Amino acid sequence: MSGLVLILCLLGFFFAIGTPNGVAANYVIFGGTPTVVRTRLDPIVNSGTVGGHVHDVFGGSGFSAVYDYNQSIQSNCTTMPIPQDYSNYWVPSMYYVDPNNGSYTLMKSTMNVYYLIRPGPNNDKIQPFPSGLRMFAGSNERGVYNASSAADQAVSYVCLDYQNTHTNDPAWTEREDFFAHQCPDGMRAQVFFPSCWDGKNLDSPDHVSHMSYPTGAYNDGYCPDTHPIHLISLFYELVAPTGDYPYNGPGTWSFSNGDQRGLRFHGDFTMGWKDPSILQSFIDNCPNAQGNAADCPAFASVMDLAPPGACQFEGNIVDEDIGDMKPISQLPGCNSPWDGTGPQPTCSNTSPPDLVAAIQPLPSGWSDLGCIAEPTSGRALVNTTFTGSNVTKAVCAVTCDSEGFTYAGVEYSNQCYCGDVLMNGATQATVPSEKCNMRCNTNALETCGGPNFLELLYNPTPGLATSTSSNTTSHPSEPASWTPGGCVSDGPQRALTGFTFSNDQMTPTSCQEVCSTHSYTIAGLESGSQCYCGDSFNNNLGTPLSSGACNTTCSGDALALCGGNSALNVYRRSDASAGASTSQKAEGKCRLRHRSGAGRKLFISRFLQWWKQPVY
Repeated sequence: MSGLVLILCLLGFFFAIGTPNGVAANYVIFGGTPTVVRTRLDPIVNSGTVGGHVHDVFGGSGFSAVYDYNQSIQSNCTTMPIPQDYSNYWVPSMYYVDPNNGSYTLMKSTMNVYYLIRPGPNNDKIQPFPSGLRMFAGSNERGVYNASSAADQAVSYVCLDYQNTHTNDPAWTEREDFFAHQCPDGMRAQVFFPSCWDGKNLDSPDHVSHMSYPTGAYNDGYCPDTHPIHLISLFYELVAPTGDYPYNGPGTWSFSNGDQRGLRFHGDFTMGWKDPSILQSFIDNCPNAQGNAADCPAFASVMDLAPPGACQFEGNIVDEDIGDMKPISQLPGCNSPWDGTGPQPTCSNTSPPDLVAAIQPLPSGWSDLGCIAEPTSGRALVNTTFTGSNVTKAVCAVTCDSEGFTYAGVEYSNQCYCGDVLMNGATQATVPSEKCNMRCNTNALETCGGPNFLELLYNPTPGLATSTSSNTTSHPSEPASWTPGGCVSDGPQRALTGFTFSNDQMTPTSCQEVCSTHSYTIAGLESGSQCYCGDSFNNNLGTPLSSGACNTTCSGDALALCGGNSALNVYRRSDASAGASTSQKAEGKCRLRHRSGAGRKLFISRFLQWWKQPVY
């Protein structure tokens, strides 16, 4: 709540100016809203297919390539603080452009969404958005600024610097395009939507004609006779963290549509209020609302003040790299730099990529029980654990399923735990989902628990989901392909950093098999129950130690040694299949291998690290 209050304090004065007779119009701000998804979809302009450029999308988790009001209000959650608001609000994403190589890095922007009561000089009766309304503001084609155009006036920018004042400095005045200097605390891209409706059409062929800006003032004028219904006003502020990147002159910032000037910024909106009467109550019964939504009884009674980070997107995304994990060489889609004038650059390959599920589904029989607190006296699940960069809920569930455990749990972005019972006093009693709001390392759209909070998964009959897979292959004995490498040093930073897991049935063979299925060439065992994999030693570790330093017996074989305290028993793979390429390690291939030992339990080492199931 504190971050929201801060934003409200900073922004609450903004719309108290320029209203009729100097009287402040009522409005509320939903500030600091995080994205629910970032992808190249646009159900207004590019309905049913891949969109032209990447968007930052806020609001309901049911956002998809096709808009349907009745489907939108069935969303599982929303990033808006009003749980009944499953509307979607989206704008082009903002990128930083590296001047050295021209690469693009996606900025982690947030949104402030304003709802304003602007009745105009005639004091019109304001109405809420009709169910099914979709609308568009701004332009994706504009190359010049027309000061007499209400649509052009509705797009503007503010350069944020909270440490210094820039009063009466024209270089810092709110303007129609990008600034020619750094914005230390971010740049605010603003768009005001038309508020006059024709009263008939929920959309139009150009997605604009069914709506109109008021005459006289784009944000508080008269509704024309052609569009007589005065709706509640909507205003976006995209706050891009420009201060996190160096300013290198013009071309430092780019929208996802290739706009490096700022004239082609635009916004989209699809109505998704499940209970439109809440908006009507805001219009009728909130005389003192001046920014803070909690001052409006209609909102205060239903607001969810918890952080919205646990809201997971539930749909499909475009199967492409958008630059959120690392810089990309070009913008997704056909979006070379273009200022809106002259011919737009063309592309030779315009075939759109597939849509894929944003989050891997759980395997058959598994269900998500919710977020639980770890007990203070130990772990809730103690039988098997592993930490890896590819951990997701599905990966963890498949791994625990293959071991025959009924519970699986993910925690702290990259940790997986398995067990048959909840230990150390843990129960299935859930805590608010926002406690498990840490995003999985390899999928920013999926949550993987939190600090000392476990996303608990359950399957009463484990083993069925994996044992029937057509990909199951027998796993011949592999010890002959591994040769002992002696005892070497380890430490907190780890000598082997590729993959790790631990369990209470550890043997040298089981560790070798796991490292083999991950295509690593070195296996190391430590402290009796821990296995580490890699291709080389890191962090100045891996130096030879005396054999006496590796004197701990294995938890699964009392006749074998599994390292010691900060000491690894290592084995090197020497067969022809060793040394897989980095790309092979990165690809997600679902493989099942039989583990040697009691029961020959299945162990799935890699489960679709990137879910590649095409939708069309």
